[in-house]
Amino acid sequence: MVGPSGTGRSHFCEALGQAAVDAGMTVAWFIIEDLGALVRRHRVDDSVSKAVSRITRTDLVIADDIGLLPVSPDAAEGFYRLVDAAYERQSLAVSSNLARDAEALRQGLGGALCPREEEFHLSLCACRARAG
Repeated sequence: MVGPSGTGRSHFCEALGQAAVDAGMTVAWFIIEDLGALVRRHRVDDSVSKAVSRITRTDLVIADDIGLLPVSPDAAEGFYRLVDAAYERQSLAVSSNLARDAEALRQGLGGALCPREEEFHLSLCACRARAG
């Protein structure tokens, strides 16, 4: 989901996660900075893949607020690894304040998705504030 600040992306993700929990599913919630910290923490002992694998054992992974802050190389790597590990295996919800175009998304993620972007079949859903 993409859209400017205040359009309800995070609230929608929260509702989606709660509905999944209510249905008996497991959910993992991250902001991109969390993924950067995960990469830094597990790079020391070369266990990044194992850490990402643990995350992708959940039924739904939510990555919220992509692009809200500048993305570090570690965060971009963490996001790429997460999307790559989840690809065709489980549900992944992503919210971003980046413009609804692939170029802004690529730039905001430091090119993290470029190598396999078409394989990921990114589908963007725009959120807009209601008037009045």
